[in-house]
Amino acid sequence: MQPFDYSCYEYESDLCRRVGCVDGRQISLFPTPVFQYKLKDLSVCRKTVKLVEKSISDYPKQWTDYQDTSFKFIHNTLTSSDDLHLDPQFNFLLETLNPIIQLTIDTLNISTTGFNMLNMWSNINGIGGYLASHTHPNSFLSGVFYLQTPGENKGKIFFEDPKETKSMWQFDSHQGKTSMFQYRSWEFEPDVGDLFLFPSWLRHGTCQGKWKNNEYRMSLSFNILPKFKCTTNTMTYNLQEV
Repeated sequence: MQPFDYSCYEYESDLCRRVGCVDGRQISLFPTPVFQYKLKDLSVCRKTVKLVEKSISDYPKQWTDYQDTSFKFIHNTLTSSDDLHLDPQFNFLLETLNPIIQLTIDTLNISTTGFNMLNMWSNINGIGGYLASHTHPNSFLSGVFYLQTPGENKGKIFFEDPKETKSMWQFDSHQGKTSMFQYRSWEFEPDVGDLFLFPSWLRHGTCQGKWKNNEYRMSLSFNILPKFKCTTNTMTYNLQEV
């Protein structure tokens, strides 16, 4: 497996000769990696849903009370404590996620001796629920794992372009073709078993979905810190010994 360093698009020879060149290419030097995986064994999701509901003390009452508060009209999202990864009952889930996380770190071509999961929590969205644009401080990689996605409109997850200066210009596309300068965000409609991993500094959020009053979307979020080190002079540190 060759990890990506940049994306490169080679022009066709005829196009290059037409403008007096031998060859030509478009090189995207600073890509923003977002990893999307689809879990094969969806029974893991169903088992985790039951554990999440169990982990929230008096879950049915909390959800009912929450629906009656003014917060319902802001985000309509109920969040658990962020230490679910420390509960031995979730070990089966960590055994599922950890190899995927390690594959992602390996693809980034970072020398590590493993990683630490800093925290993990659940998000339960009622009808109209969403999460505003945000980042995850004090973390290197973040992830979201979808456990339950009801309705025809499941509420897309979006990622915002970190290059804010690109938003200074807006223009029409050429011959109806999309341009890398047109979009300020990308959206993905999630399904049960979908797992997204991305840099923790990348702004992201979820759109409002549409489902029945007695249904809700459920996902797990988590933060990762690889056990890496740097030996470059003036920038040395070692998290492998922490």
